[in-house]
Amino acid sequence: ALTRQSLKKPIGTPTLSESLSPGRRVAIIVEDVTRASPKGLILEALAEELREIGIPENHITIVIALGTHRPLTDGEMEEIFGKDCLSRYAFFNHDCHAPDLVPAGELKTGRRVKINRTVFEADFRIGIGSIFPHPMNGFGGGGKILFPGVADFDSILEHHLLFTFHPGTALGKVEGNLFHEQICAVARSAGLHFVINSVMNQNDEVSDIVCGDPVDAHKAG
Repeated sequence: ALTRQSLKKPIGTPTLSESLSPGRRVAIIVEDVTRASPKGLILEALAEELREIGIPENHITIVIALGTHRPLTDGEMEEIFGKDCLSRYAFFNHDCHAPDLVPAGELKTGRRVKINRTVFEADFRIGIGSIFPHPMNGFGGGGKILFPGVADFDSILEHHLLFTFHPGTALGKVEGNLFHEQICAVARSAGLHFVINSVMNQNDEVSDIVCGDPVDAHKAG
């Protein structure tokens, strides 16, 4: 219910029905099991919205944003998303070492950031993530679903080594935080169009859901 309500009033962007037309290819990037959000329920509500818009099921791909984490097992996929959802949509674990990753952004160092080809080739990119205190990014969520979520190992490594110990990097801080600013910049250049973010409380429960622009909606959350 929170997802449906949020989708009607996105922050900083038009609604999905205003942004999408039938037949477009959509990549949905979903956070992995290291995050406690109810991503299966959120994906279910999002899929319902896309059906109403007229996006065919075979034009929707779900990519698990692993960053450098391990892939989800078949059992984990089924537990999170359910058999019905798995049978209707194409699901893929991101591989940060895949040979076909595509350049889609650049760090301040000049390092090219490569991202998942399926995500890159989609007409529209939606991220499902969650907002909670993060020791380097200030807060999780927002553009992190794309970078490092579906990026290449080398750019993730360079970004984390360079900005983790920068003076502006801190828990709960986004202003003047270059770690966070670089993530936002890459998400913009790579074309992350829309995010749905759970706002988590200290008990890993959802207190609210925000959606819309990856930077504006994240900031509001």
